[in-house]
Amino acid sequence: MNNSIFDYKFIGKNRNVPQAVLDRFEHEAAQEFPFDKMLMEIHILRAINHYTRTQNIKKMRRAWMPVISEKRRGLLESDWIPC
Repeated sequence: MNNSIFDYKFIGKNRNVPQAVLDRFEHEAAQEFPFDKMLMEIHILRAINHYTRTQNIKKMRRAWMPVISEKRRGLLESDWIPC
């Protein structure tokens, strides 16, 4: 049986957060909120959300970097003016 108020471990696994990162979130939240389990778990959920959003932004940047660098060099056909 799960003793948590919010199932943050399930959410973390669904969002592909590594176990080491979840453990670090738990440790930091437990130190910050030692007597309030609900607040600790909400803090962990917010950290998971921030982590996944940051990872998604990094993936998008990596995907767009070749397009941006080609656009800067003037190599994209969409920027060419037809004669």
